Amino acid sequence: MCMRFLKTGQKIFYMIISYLCKNLLHLINRFIHRKKVLTIPPAFKRHPEYFQLTDCVISQLHEWIDRGDHEIPKTALGYCKMATIIRAYNIYKSINILLRNDHWEDAAILTRSMFELLLNLEEVVKEEKNAEELSKKYLRFQKLQEYLHKISEINYEIKTGRRPSTELIKIEELKKLSKELFREFLDKNKVTGWASSWCGKSIYQLAKDSRNPMHIHNYEILYSFFSDITHSGPTAVHTSFQLFDNKDDAIKASSGVNGEQKSNLLMVLILSTTWLIEVLLKGGQVLIIFDPRFCLKVTEKIKKLCE
Repeated sequence: MCMRFLKTGQKIFYMIISYLCKNLLHLINRFIHRKKVLTIPPAFKRHPEYFQLTDCVISQLHEWIDRGDHEIPKTALGYCKMATIIRAYNIYKSINILLRNDHWEDAAILTRSMFELLLNLEEVVKEEKNAEELSKKYLRFQKLQEYLHKISEINYEIKTGRRPSTELIKIEELKKLSKELFREFLDKNKVTGWASSWCGKSIYQLAKDSRNPMHIHNYEILYSFFSDITHSGPTAVHTSFQLFDNKDDAIKASSGVNGEQKSNLLMVLILSTTWLIEVLLKGGQVLIIFDPRFCLKVTEKIKKLCE
């Protein structure tokens, strides 16, 4: 028995030594034939003028939001505006981080979210006399989504054995309660039985109904492109992936990141900043300190970047 263990130990030892030798030879070979690594400075170093704009915007919003002594809004409209502005601010900070490191495709996904945020806020505040009631409806839809999520969560836990099947009655109770509380969002034409949005409009319809005539064009040209990236189809995969016939072409394309890469990065930066400014102009009044003149200054800076 002892001899058998000894032989097994020797085999394992020889296997380890063999593995280390192979890897050592591989490392030596790589060192001898090492290639120069092609490094490209990140976007914030190649285009510092772009990020002077985003840093300026983030710095100002930090003063208005993070350092402002805000109270909880007393109206549904005030609550919606405040929550939307904070959400837009956080999205913008994330976009900035991604753009600074050349991840414009991922930043485009968040820019799409910024556009949706803006369109929903526009719908809430479109008619001043109805804004408070629409805000309440907007908030009720969020509560409906919480109920539906809870139902799905309990159902999953029952099916996976995390909860006993006797708790199916809880699902039925929640379904019944949600239909009583959120009757206005019931929709027999939907597979789920519920409306897909708080206002009954798609993003396309919101863009079409917007008082800003550019938003429908934003939707048709840019939103659809960003959606292709968001849904991880062929566009998302191949937008940032390129194959070259030879090393020289690859080096030329990589070192000259000033063509399509630059224009896409600038496009995302300008759109995200523009839509953030629109959100501020629609809801900035809820902030203790807010100066619309700053928004105009940012707009002027955007125009200069576009020249």
